[in-house]
Amino acid sequence: MQIIIRLILVLCLVVAGLYGFLYFKTKTFVDQAISYASPYISITYKGISNPMDGSIALKGVTMRPKFSSRMDSGEVYIRSIEFRLNSVLDFIFLKGKIQKATKENQNLFAIAPKIQMKLDHVRSETKQFSEWWGEGEDGYLDRIIARARAQGCGDTKSIDFAKFIPKLGYETIEYSVILDYEYDKYASVIDLENEWTIHDLTSFSLKGSISNVTSIADFQDPSNLLTKVYFVHQDLGYNKGWIDFCAKESGIKADNYINHHMKHLKSFLSKANVIFSDELYNAYKASLNQAKVTFKFMPESINSALQIVDRYKPSSWPAVLNMTVKVDGKEINDLSMNWNRDTVVKDLLEVKSHDEKTKQQILNETNSPKKKKTKKKKRSYIEVSIHELKNYVNSYVKITLKSGKKFKGLIVGDEENSITLRVRTRGGNMEMQMNYEKIKKASVYK
Repeated sequence: MQIIIRLILVLCLVVAGLYGFLYFKTKTFVDQAISYASPYISITYKGISNPMDGSIALKGVTMRPKFSSRMDSGEVYIRSIEFRLNSVLDFIFLKGKIQKATKENQNLFAIAPKIQMKLDHVRSETKQFSEWWGEGEDGYLDRIIARARAQGCGDTKSIDFAKFIPKLGYETIEYSVILDYEYDKYASVIDLENEWTIHDLTSFSLKGSISNVTSIADFQDPSNLLTKVYFVHQDLGYNKGWIDFCAKESGIKADNYINHHMKHLKSFLSKANVIFSDELYNAYKASLNQAKVTFKFMPESINSALQIVDRYKPSSWPAVLNMTVKVDGKEINDLSMNWNRDTVVKDLLEVKSHDEKTKQQILNETNSPKKKKTKKKKRSYIEVSIHELKNYVNSYVKITLKSGKKFKGLIVGDEENSITLRVRTRGGNMEMQMNYEKIKKASVYK
């Protein structure tokens, strides 16, 4: 009996020693990786987890750029970062495996057949996120999308996704990211996934698989590689804020704005000779009401997908890409589309929207006596009397209570002696009732 007890104790010591060794190696691996970034960014973390299943998780990570021309407005907090390989031993022997495979010309994909990274609830200031998201000059596609989204939005000419978020009243933003890679050497298939969730705003994911992959050399001639791609998008609240904002700018009710926007959007695209089927327009319209829209592409080969812009007319794209579109799981039938490949970018960037002046109007104004231009008044927070707040439903407001507490949010309702204010919290949005008698001062954004 004593021998069994001693064996158990020895086994426990060996396991504890092995775990301690692996933990030490893991922490060394992490700290070394952080040291590589130390000249540019300061990274600290509260704890590290290594559950012996091939994953490493850092808890409570704080990152602050040491110098930057753009992102110097504050730190970024990440609830957790998880990095996963096929097994815990891969972290120890990965470097040696790569060196050996490179020297012996082995299949690099088989060395680390599974890699996954998760960023859980990255929190940063909205301004900082907008600058990071919009780093560099916007391409023509970004500008076209921004123009299309602004159709029917009063005097607003462009709505860029990230730059527009601060106008919705968000001071901080949280997002999560999943990057996933897996290689099946028996099926010669690579599965890839990139998923983004911008909490309370939107989510989108790009998933794909590439078949007939036996080595990196296969990518030098992709004619034999087969691919399958899924793009999934779902609104989580961004569209509601955008609709409320644009409805106010247009002077109409929010319930009527989607139809108003669709009318202006169709007019804008038709002037550039861009044609989409009614079912595609309806899919876009459904996405504005938080429907999940899925695009699936299964071209015959990667080559045909890469050459689609140069070799095929837009009307042939759905067939060449073997494209299907589903709205909340229901497949739509008519995917017809068409435009002039040679002029579409110029046409969309230069076409005048429904509300803009035509060339003839400009000519008429040129020939008529010039009127003195009035400078557009810049919007700001203006102090109003407490009982006037009932007149500013769907307006942003700053409120100071007699207790000294301050709130900033959107007025979403009014009662006889109170208003309902929607404020942004760390976990989402919260609505609260505020009695006029408790309010000391109020300023409305107008």
